[in-house]
Amino acid sequence: MTYRKTKHMHTWKRFCRFSIVSQLLFAAVFISAQSGNSLRELVLKEASKTHGSSDLAEAKVSSSYTTAGLNVTHVYLSQYFQGIPVEGGIINAAIRNGSIVNFNSRFIPYIDSKVSRTNPQLNSDIAMRTAALEVQMVLPGQMGTPKIEYNSSGLPIKYAYARSIRMRSSQR
Repeated sequence: MTYRKTKHMHTWKRFCRFSIVSQLLFAAVFISAQSGNSLRELVLKEASKTHGSSDLAEAKVSSSYTTAGLNVTHVYLSQYFQGIPVEGGIINAAIRNGSIVNFNSRFIPYIDSKVSRTNPQLNSDIAMRTAALEVQMVLPGQMGTPKIEYNSSGLPIKYAYARSIRMRSSQR
């Protein structure tokens, strides 16, 4: 065999290995996506017993994993309403052999009837200032002049702002 034939055979073998690995990875991703969707549908079917369709319409699988020794798959769904994630809206379910063995929901039921509006009533600046005042946080523009204290070696030891936190009159 000549060097040229050996080189081509080596290249061909590498191509075949790459092709097989690529096909296996694609199949694994495809099967995983299918099983993720079927798990989602199984959990949503259970959730539909206590929740309205608008509560579940935008639910997304946030994570899932399988406990190998127990052969239990744990699925977590997050609640969304009009594309916005709902804080604390989570369903978790444990599935064994295609059946739900444990189900817990913190989805807000019938959320569409509880949301009064979806358009913002405050601009972002006012919203940020209101939130900062609520938690007694000083925003960078309200901090005042920085004051730096130095030790005897001339190294900075304290960095503080000269302005104090304003408190609402109801908190004094």
